Amino acid sequence: MANYCVAADLENRISSLTLAQLTNDTANATTYNSTVVTAILDKVDAEIDAKAGQVYTVPFATIPAIIKQIAIDLACYAVFQRRPVQMDMPKDWEIAHKEALQRLDDISNLLLKLPDTATIASAESSMNDDEVTAVSFNDTDNPMSDF
Repeated sequence: MANYCVAADLENRISSLTLAQLTNDTANATTYNSTVVTAILDKVDAEIDAKAGQVYTVPFATIPAIIKQIAIDLACYAVFQRRPVQMDMPKDWEIAHKEALQRLDDISNLLLKLPDTATIASAESSMNDDEVTAVSFNDTDNPMSDF
């Protein structure tokens, strides 16, 4: 399965040099560490699937634009979390992260509806109803009903 966003999306959002500096532990790196980026993207996908999967069938066959945007925001935040200890998290990314999580909560609570390309998961159980019998609530069903 492809990730909900890709490294190029992160490069477009935070620049390729910033992505390289925050994911590649080699001094003066100019390319991102693909192993680190892949791990971040997989973690983000799992987080999105855990929330959206409460309502929708995941992984999404066709990725809704809002899911891609949430993935980018969460991934960029995770990339910045790898920053050196002496750096503060940029305020813009704290806000973007909080808003992305809120949108995920809204999706899982059906306050934010995804496009029709996203399939709502079935709430029906796979119960076998071949031998369904009616339940009678009269006293003859209960031999202990002498009260």
